[in-house]
Amino acid sequence: MSAIATFWTHGDIVSLQKQIDADLEGTNNSVAACPKMSDAMRASWQAFYASAKAFTTADAAWLNTGTQADQGQAIQRELYAWQQKLSTICSLTVPSVDPDKGKPADLSTYFKYGTAIAAILGVAWVTAEVASTVRAFKRT
Repeated sequence: MSAIATFWTHGDIVSLQKQIDADLEGTNNSVAACPKMSDAMRASWQAFYASAKAFTTADAAWLNTGTQADQGQAIQRELYAWQQKLSTICSLTVPSVDPDKGKPADLSTYFKYGTAIAAILGVAWVTAEVASTVRAFKRT
């Protein structure tokens, strides 16, 4: 988690859902092939799997992308914890990646911030222009 907020788009949520789904399915395949798991642990995994799968199949957000991104990141952290736990008794077929390890910002991140700032400034400029035009008409 960083101190600077991340701007999430609809496409980002779709990508997050696909990534979680791929990691989830790979881990679930490993769980299915693991004879050493206790029944209680398997039931606990199935409960997590069902809730995580519901996230990956839900419609991607358009307006509340931040909330959906938070949910997805929480699922990624929980999946990572499961993978760490499972790797002690099962052979995982997918790599476990710590979602909290910092990733360097790529150019698309700066583009998203720049686009958002430009949109805000554009709206402010248009609002100022319309307000000055309205004031000019009121004087005449």
